[in-house]
Amino acid sequence: MLSTTGNAQVYIDGAWEYSAFTNEGDFTFDPIQNNFRFTIGCIIYQKEDGFFHTGADMTNFSRVFTRQLDGDEYRYLFRGLSFNLFAGIEPIKNLKLEGGVAMAFYGTRFEKNGEQERLGDGFRSFDYGLTGRTFYYIIPSLAIGLSSTRWFNPMLSYTPIGDFGEFLPEQRWIEAITYNLFLRYQVGNSMKR
Repeated sequence: MLSTTGNAQVYIDGAWEYSAFTNEGDFTFDPIQNNFRFTIGCIIYQKEDGFFHTGADMTNFSRVFTRQLDGDEYRYLFRGLSFNLFAGIEPIKNLKLEGGVAMAFYGTRFEKNGEQERLGDGFRSFDYGLTGRTFYYIIPSLAIGLSSTRWFNPMLSYTPIGDFGEFLPEQRWIEAITYNLFLRYQVGNSMKR
């Protein structure tokens, strides 16, 4: 049970994000997309020794992938917000290990040769996953870290129609794994450490 008088730290992250796509089905995408993102979050410590903590954060969310087909370039842009709830420990001084759940809500934009096109049904507007991260405080207010999130909800889901007009089994494609290298700056720290 968390203390009602727990100690808190508020932080901002700036991260370079690398996304890899899995389960692409009939699609062929650029295998890697890079993105820069910002996070704001809060960590609550049960005790001042800082061993166990819980927290939450919010991040701008972006995925972009492209595909070439019959001489045309198609680009899919997914932008929104993701939220993380996590728990963590400090096994050695200044080193944190965290694990938790992630949820993302986003809109989709579709372009053909740089021009926005009408988007068909099937693209999802949310995703969920498991996240893990570690970071180390270089100085009391600045940390460097790594994180990864395995997203589980396929971004595209639709029912194809067969040669004779019959409905075929639902197709669920495009899952993502994201990796982040981040710098964290504490903007508020009731623990003075």
